[in-house]
Amino acid sequence: GVIWLADPQTGRQRCLDTVSRNPERFSEFLRETALAKSPADGDLPADFWSAGRARWQPDVAAGRSGARVEAAVSAGLRGVVSVPLLHGDSAVGVLEFFVDETPDMDESVLSSLEAMGRSFSEFLERMRLEERLLLLADVVEVSDDAIYGIDRSGTVLSWNSGAKKLYGYSAEE
Repeated sequence: GVIWLADPQTGRQRCLDTVSRNPERFSEFLRETALAKSPADGDLPADFWSAGRARWQPDVAAGRSGARVEAAVSAGLRGVVSVPLLHGDSAVGVLEFFVDETPDMDESVLSSLEAMGRSFSEFLERMRLEERLLLLADVVEVSDDAIYGIDRSGTVLSWNSGAKKLYGYSAEE
């Protein structure tokens, strides 16, 4: 499988990670995937990116070209399921699952994969927000400026090291 995410600054797709049950057999495909900065037109998952729905492509090479497609075919990969990672109505990523045999794929399976994609997107968004909050908390804590928060009743909720230096009280006091 492959996880593609949109870079928050550029909006371009990038491969976050690959997972394989047989990395030796799929080494060339995994290498081409890791090297891909952003899929070229006609390559994978460029055409799935904007679909907004899980899609099953039983022939991985149908109407496509590019180094990744060639490596997938050479490795014996036949089909691909692409699952969008949506934040609201915007695609923030795509999960790709490649298969070396052609399973029956019906609408209920695709719907289940879409639900999984939505859950995964929510998880990713929570992780990004937590990362940003931790960064902001670190910035506040090391600031030389006094930064503190109080509630409506006047109870101090937070107190940084700058406030301690300026007022002479620790956060605990």
